Amino acid sequence: MDFSSDFEYDSDDFVDNATGAHPRTRDIVFDADTGDDDSQLGADFDSDSDFDQLDSNFTSTATTSRPTSTTDTGAASTSTATNIPIGASGDDGSSGNLAALDYLGFILSDLDNTPTPTFDWQPTEKVMCSPNFDPAAPHGPTRVMPADSKPADFFMLFYDEKLLQSVCDFTNENAARRKISESTIHSGYGKWTKLETDELRAFYALRAFIEMFCKDRQRSIWRPQYELLQMPKASTVMSLRRYDQIKRYLHYCNEETSIQDRSHPEYDRLYKIRFLINHMRERFTAEYSPSQDLSVDECMIPFRGRWSGKCYDSSKPIKWGVKVWMACCASSGYALNLDVYSGKDRDFEDLTTEKNSAAVVLKLVQSYWGRGYHVVTDRYYTSPYLLHWLRELQMSGTGTCMTNRKEYPKQLIATKAEARRLEQGDSKWLQCAKTGIVATRWNDKKPIYFLSNYVRAELSEPPTVIRRNKKGEKLTVKATPSVIVYNQMMGGVDLNDKMAILDRSRKSYKWYARIDRKCFHWSLYNAYVLYKHGQKKPMEFRDFVLQILTTWIGEKSFSRQSTRTNTPAATPNNPEIRLDMSKLHCPEWPTDGSKDHRCAVCQKKYLIESQQNPEKAYKDLQHKSVKSSIRCETCNVYLCIKRGSDCWKAYHTRVQYWK
Repeated sequence: MDFSSDFEYDSDDFVDNATGAHPRTRDIVFDADTGDDDSQLGADFDSDSDFDQLDSNFTSTATTSRPTSTTDTGAASTSTATNIPIGASGDDGSSGNLAALDYLGFILSDLDNTPTPTFDWQPTEKVMCSPNFDPAAPHGPTRVMPADSKPADFFMLFYDEKLLQSVCDFTNENAARRKISESTIHSGYGKWTKLETDELRAFYALRAFIEMFCKDRQRSIWRPQYELLQMPKASTVMSLRRYDQIKRYLHYCNEETSIQDRSHPEYDRLYKIRFLINHMRERFTAEYSPSQDLSVDECMIPFRGRWSGKCYDSSKPIKWGVKVWMACCASSGYALNLDVYSGKDRDFEDLTTEKNSAAVVLKLVQSYWGRGYHVVTDRYYTSPYLLHWLRELQMSGTGTCMTNRKEYPKQLIATKAEARRLEQGDSKWLQCAKTGIVATRWNDKKPIYFLSNYVRAELSEPPTVIRRNKKGEKLTVKATPSVIVYNQMMGGVDLNDKMAILDRSRKSYKWYARIDRKCFHWSLYNAYVLYKHGQKKPMEFRDFVLQILTTWIGEKSFSRQSTRTNTPAATPNNPEIRLDMSKLHCPEWPTDGSKDHRCAVCQKKYLIESQQNPEKAYKDLQHKSVKSSIRCETCNVYLCIKRGSDCWKAYHTRVQYWK
């Protein structure tokens, strides 16, 4: 649900002035055995002074130990005071609490052999101990770049030399596998020339330029009549034939060593692009430390071709495409982790819908377990199970929720008759005392349901949001802390998807080619986030991208690398040969050359007409560019020989054969 971004609330009540933290970050010890608080929780929290007093009483708790997490048995398990990163070991050589656990173990509810708790929802608020936010690095880039670093230097953190060389090797192997050699010409693309990293950079830059700045057909930037689109002039960087050749054989795997048997237990539907996906996931996570708030959502890569993993969602602007689950920094939109959906995961075949959606979230945020991060999700992922497992992982969560989720309190669900009687801004909440999860119903135009173990159920002065009525007039509506937090922190994936958008009108027959392009755009935006961190006046994203593309294109020209066969050069402008009737102008059908040849007469007529009428489309032109497989043995020029065509006669008898 999309809430308005314009809201009003009392910042003194909702955010701590000293630490900038939400009220839920106040660490208060909760006695799980008795269900009572250790001290002053019986009092009402009517002002910040109450919180300040609690802070002074429980400062040692927040700094010397991890928070407790309760279970349905009433026992509380407390983690060690030492912060042990994921995968690290303690001083005694043993693994940390979370080091030996994987996300599948939480989904199967076997954490420390403890069953999933039962959820007892009551209208009584219990302020629970909240995980301490303990990031591995301060918010921002994890790498200190030189002061004179250029935009291309930030982008090279993701598309480094090692990746480019691997892509060149895979592409050259793919071309060789498809028998692109000196003796065999394939589909008119000519002889394959070994791809090097400099040429691959120029290809990537041209492709991104076409995708982002040239919405017309890509071939337009190679046509001389479209001078405004030639920025830089594409023909001086790379010929159209070479560009098409690289695009056709660009590859990201070794077909000979990849498992292609669909019945094999280790078969991967994404094997063609898995190398690039794994590289991006590793680099994205390593180069940036997010803020405390992480947003998890899905985005759709536009694709309407044939692939078994293609999805359809009628509620999305992009209805057909490849679904990608993403975890992003809520404040900057930086892509931290991603997972391409290619069908049901074999590890989760026996899981229910609630546990399957929770598995997606836990897998995406696995690098941030045990650090006190806050995860914001939408209604597809949020469930009481997810928030319970996040708390076991020393994290917290907030999100909208479907009312048919298991263990969601049925007392909050409004019937149709009750929903009609609700006023805008009305709310009701219940809390599970054992897990600290707050379930909230807030009425906008219709009831919206939330779950959170990150914020309190209510505040002494309720925050407000700005809504509009049917006449377009602004209204101030009461809200709940869950509404405010969700509205603020859920837009990370949407921001990333907006900045790294792909042109949905551009067609592609290869599904993995769309993922390849999307990875390039994700890297561009992530590099921009790294660049502008700490900048007082950063350049706009568009200018940042143009500088990268210009640097990658460079001054070197790859148009001189001819991909044609070693046939003698044609001589259409040599009248001494073509008009000499004493020579024997015999037609021949060459078998050792490319089949992609044009009739010299038809091509000349087409070029003249298209230059005189640049506004006309190709289909509206009188003269077309016609292919021919027959050439003159003497002139070495391909010409039409068919019924109704006089190209052969005109070429050998007229000085201006195009008239």
